[in-house]
Amino acid sequence: MSNKGLKSYTSNLDFNLGGITGHVNLFKADANLILQIPILNTAGFSTINLSLIYNKQNFRKSSYFGNGFQLNYFNKLIYNDSSITLENSDGSSDVYTKDDSKYILADSDLSIEKNILYNDEEGSSETTYSVLDPLKNCLMFSEDYPLYFPKEIFMKNGENLTLSETDSYFLIDNNNNNTVYLYKTYDKVTSIVWKNGSTEVMNA
Repeated sequence: MSNKGLKSYTSNLDFNLGGITGHVNLFKADANLILQIPILNTAGFSTINLSLIYNKQNFRKSSYFGNGFQLNYFNKLIYNDSSITLENSDGSSDVYTKDDSKYILADSDLSIEKNILYNDEEGSSETTYSVLDPLKNCLMFSEDYPLYFPKEIFMKNGENLTLSETDSYFLIDNNNNNTVYLYKTYDKVTSIVWKNGSTEVMNA
């Protein structure tokens, strides 16, 4: 049984229940239930739209958010010389194959570019992978960071999100005075704090 996630080419029965959006894949071979659960939306430029996605096919798969659940910003990149696999937050996977200087996803306009950024002053380098659409919206992963979420998200309109991790929390920063902290205990996220500047807007 393949995991199509929220792919647009699947036939879904959609419903809404108390703000939660549900999708039922009607194909027997790919039968699945996916729930999108909104958590918060910041206001203004570079909005942080946080939600959890539950994928019934992944009900045995553990994550920081519970079995079968994943944060919408958490896409995992797996690299080898001939291909790159992107495990999407909705539970589906895309395999990009090498084509000259980049990696392409068949039957789509998506590509991944691998770059090595050199810092001559520090004598260091950083290997990045940029997932690009035709409009140049970009998910940028870095080998200096965990590859289960992008280091930065760039939008064509200039909006930009930065993601990072410490021992005690994940941080999403919109570089415009809004930050979201996802505090973790061992291998589970236990609380979420949204701050506007130094003002705490939400603590859940």
